[in-house]
Amino acid sequence: MAEDALARGQVFSVMERRDWELLHEIARFIRDDVDPALALTDPSRYRLLREAVTRCHVQGLTHMTPERVRTVTGWTPGDVRQPASPAGRKPKPSKQPGSLSVPSANRP
Repeated sequence: MAEDALARGQVFSVMERRDWELLHEIARFIRDDVDPALALTDPSRYRLLREAVTRCHVQGLTHMTPERVRTVTGWTPGDVRQPASPAGRKPKPSKQPGSLSVPSANRP
């Protein structure tokens, strides 16, 4: 839905409707930018979304980040996603707890 709203230029109407969840996703999409792999799999969609993100930056929405959306609106998502890693669009791997013990292969 965020991609559709972004591609159709409906960011301001989403703000007007006060759909904070969708606005949060749009802000995340603007911050993370379009996945470059999409240029290989669907070039026309990639171009459409790149133009939409650029249009948002030109309209002054560069500073509309998911964190700022939460701060300004007071809305708290149930599932806050991590930003994409610089190398691609994969989320950062979670760290394993340090107190995990591995069973020994030699049992007494």
